[in-house]
Amino acid sequence: MKNSFVLYFDQVDIFKKLPPEQAKNLILKIFEYAETFEPNSIKDPIVDIAFTSFKTALDRDFAKWKVQCKVNAENGARGGRPKKSEITHSVNSVTKKANLTEKSEPNRKKPIV
Repeated sequence: MKNSFVLYFDQVDIFKKLPPEQAKNLILKIFEYAETFEPNSIKDPIVDIAFTSFKTALDRDFAKWKVQCKVNAENGARGGRPKKSEITHSVNSVTKKANLTEKSEPNRKKPIV
């Protein structure tokens, strides 16, 4: 199970507009829902309305996370990332050496032909 969730900066305005007691109730309901994904009744109609936007975002993010977990599991079952071939490895080492040479001589001017 997932052990974290995301709150977005564009949601902070909701907290700023609520009185402290309602903001506290809202964040507690968000944590409760993120942990169980079971909707519980909210007695305060203002908190209930505010919670709806958070619930939608949490559901969307959780669905996206589940898809990513499935993709990762399938990739892992296939052995993960394929090993680099010997040719690719040698080409990369030559490229890295060329890049290091260029970086070590940054002020060298190229001759005008």
